[in-house]
Amino acid sequence: MSIVSLITFLGGLGLFLCGMRLLGDAIARQTGGRLKRALGRLDDAPLGGLLLGAGVTAVIQSSGAATVMVLGFVDSGVMTLRTAAAAIFGANVGTTVTGWLLALGGEGGDGGRGMLRLLRPDSLAALLAFAAALLQLQGKRERSRDLGSGMLGFAVLLFGMGAMSGAMAPLRDSALFRRSLTVLDRPLPGVAAGFLLAALLQSSSAAVGVVQAAAASGAVTAANALPLIMGINVGAGGIVLLAAVGMERDARRAAWVYVLHNLLTMFAFLIPLTLTELSGGGGALHLSLNAADVALLHTCYKTAGAALQLPLVDPLLRLTDRIVGPNACVKK
Repeated sequence: MSIVSLITFLGGLGLFLCGMRLLGDAIARQTGGRLKRALGRLDDAPLGGLLLGAGVTAVIQSSGAATVMVLGFVDSGVMTLRTAAAAIFGANVGTTVTGWLLALGGEGGDGGRGMLRLLRPDSLAALLAFAAALLQLQGKRERSRDLGSGMLGFAVLLFGMGAMSGAMAPLRDSALFRRSLTVLDRPLPGVAAGFLLAALLQSSSAAVGVVQAAAASGAVTAANALPLIMGINVGAGGIVLLAAVGMERDARRAAWVYVLHNLLTMFAFLIPLTLTELSGGGGALHLSLNAADVALLHTCYKTAGAALQLPLVDPLLRLTDRIVGPNACVKK
């Protein structure tokens, strides 16, 4: 990693944190009773919260950004933890759309042609920044300017995430690095590699895209792709925990929901996969996959995890209550 890449990464981190603060402040000013009542109706309808999270993430193609938005809602008191947990499960499912766009657009990831390109985080950030500037400069009402501040905060947040991911682009585009992933045909090393990959790229979608690109070599199988996907989804939790620093206790608990959800999903698949490998079975696991197969595997993995844990929201929230200590944060 060069000095320039390191500086770019740190600059992206700074933008991400500043954007999170701007977004949180704007939500706190903007959130009236109407939005709170609307989201409150989802408290006893977890499936509705899941669909909300999946829909938002499918549009902006970033589960991290969608989850950070949910943290902002929780931090401002607009969204309850139960609704946030369901929305986070949905965000995990919605992020698999990016993999399908990559598969449909080819290995180069040109799944962003035409209007689809406008939905990618970098394009969306630019549009939000322009709209925010118009609202800030032309808006005569305080409500319009507050809306512009929120849009600007989200745009800065997305730019920051893009900068961090871009700083690691040389690693993502390295053919040698892609080939190295294909030799990981044991569950635990694969999980560890996936975790590091997501931590470096700061994007689970980008990390899964690397696995899809490696599939073009014909050396990617379910035996090495599934552990990588497991580790990738756990590694993506770092940016969410970072976003929750300085927030209220419930927002930090929501961040842990994201982490625990991915950890529990990983163990639900890792244990049977490991036992299958040790028993010498699972011949189908060693068949070659293409990019679309990886996208399907990712979608099935995320959907199964959400389906398994949606009925267990309350026990999961009790677990976060034990993990997160007393609230030491002072509300902004």
